[in-house]
Amino acid sequence: MYHDILLRKRTLFKKLNFDIDLHIAIYIHSIFKNIFDFSLNKYNDLIIIKNSDTLEYDFQHFKYLIQYTIYNDLVAELPIYNNFINKEINELRQSINRISLIKFRVIKKEKNELLKLINDELKIKKKLKDKENSINRENNVVSKFIDFIGMHLNTDDAIIELFKNIKTVLRNLEISNSNTGCNL
Repeated sequence: MYHDILLRKRTLFKKLNFDIDLHIAIYIHSIFKNIFDFSLNKYNDLIIIKNSDTLEYDFQHFKYLIQYTIYNDLVAELPIYNNFINKEINELRQSINRISLIKFRVIKKEKNELLKLINDELKIKKKLKDKENSINRENNVVSKFIDFIGMHLNTDDAIIELFKNIKTVLRNLEISNSNTGCNL
């Protein structure tokens, strides 16, 4: 689940500087805004409510969610995703092997059929290479986020700072929405 969300936010990840606390808050808010309703109450406290229920997440719940649940989910999702993709890669490799065998048999028969097989083989090899590159990029995004949690969200102070910065992001979203009349 989080794997797909992270992949959709890949361009945002590349644009932000995670040495800047506000960028961390923008990224976390962006990732989780479809899962959680982030809002400010009348006392300007950050309220986090999971969309599927009405339970409010306080500091401790959110800390547990980020540092344990999401982290473990991502670590668990990587092998499942990799197994699925490895199946696809193996199928492409088997196709290449089948074509190679057929190519060997056809060499003696007909030149046009051989050229067609070589062309098919090149197309599959390109598809295989593209798939492998795509997997590496996607796994890199997830691995970086796992590292990101470990580096930037590993202490109570870091989560408190994240809460403060998400409040800043929410306030600025409210201001820009009221000034432009549109929702971001």
